[in-house]
Amino acid sequence: MTMAQRRQADSLAAGAAVPFPARLLQPTIERLEQGERQVLLDLGRAQPGTLDFLSGFRCRLGIADVLQAIVELDPEQSAAALDRAFLRLLPEDNFGGADLILCWQLLDYIEYPVLEALGRRLCALLATGGRIHALTEYSASTMPDPMYPLFLDRDGAVRRAGAHAGGSRAAPRHAPAELQRRLGGLQIDRAVLLGNGMQEYLFSL
Repeated sequence: MTMAQRRQADSLAAGAAVPFPARLLQPTIERLEQGERQVLLDLGRAQPGTLDFLSGFRCRLGIADVLQAIVELDPEQSAAALDRAFLRLLPEDNFGGADLILCWQLLDYIEYPVLEALGRRLCALLATGGRIHALTEYSASTMPDPMYPLFLDRDGAVRRAGAHAGGSRAAPRHAPAELQRRLGGLQIDRAVLLGNGMQEYLFSL
């Protein structure tokens, strides 16, 4: 890694360490606070902060821990092969009926064929009226490589889990219309540009 790349990676690490509010998660948090039962699916690993935050609510949380496995899927596979891979990774018996699915920054790290297969699978896992939450880089031209693990903390902020020892890669900077077109029938329900330059999305059927 050159000195310029190292400085860029250090800058990314410093920026990612700053917690930020996930504004589009607030309605779900408010429903939980009002005692409404919610079924959540986190595509990432189990994070103590998220578990602690949700422990006091009427909530069923599914932990899929499939982010890295999805990133590693071969985009050159056929659509049918990718669909079979997602059926194995996200079986409906374990993860179906979700009111909210947390994708974190996954959409930035997968090629379009995988993104399209992901959209098809998430559609099948949503409960009626369910939503999919995602974050993408909007302003920055680069992003961490590999992906930072993120979690929702007790104060409702999104935080980075642990330190990042990797480098950086070009950010795809998806156009919202292109994301919607690729996500298998999902529609942008809301999109917000956050103060840290990331775009926050809620998708629905």
